[in-house]
Amino acid sequence: MVPVSCASVAWATAPLGTNRRSSSNRCFTGNAAFSPDGRWVVYQSEESGRPEIYVRPSSGEERKWPVSTEGGMLPVWSPAGNEIFYLSGMKLVAVPVGAKGEEFVAGDPKVLFENHEVFSFDAVHDGKRFIAAENPNPGADQGSTSS
Repeated sequence: MVPVSCASVAWATAPLGTNRRSSSNRCFTGNAAFSPDGRWVVYQSEESGRPEIYVRPSSGEERKWPVSTEGGMLPVWSPAGNEIFYLSGMKLVAVPVGAKGEEFVAGDPKVLFENHEVFSFDAVHDGKRFIAAENPNPGADQGSTSS
């Protein structure tokens, strides 16, 4: 098992120079992004022992909500802010999200695509299409050569 490096997250808010820092006791591993309305921050963490997706208030409060349920990487907000997309193994997953007052609410994950080895992706502005960099031959032996 590879040891995980834990780090804190800092971000600037308006007015410039007003910095927020979340606690350093969690294993932030990257891929953080503000929600389209700026209210939330989605990020990838290994605090559970595997990569998962969480959301925190952008105010820096220490509250958090899990989004993924079976591992997750590379979270992306939908342009409307009502879904979070992420990778889970060879699946692209969507989770409906919203807020009830000051609480973040995540629905049940839904697999959009399976059996795709995606390295990076983004949602098109309509939230119905994606652009992705993927392995054209998932599962193929990468070390073999043809003669």
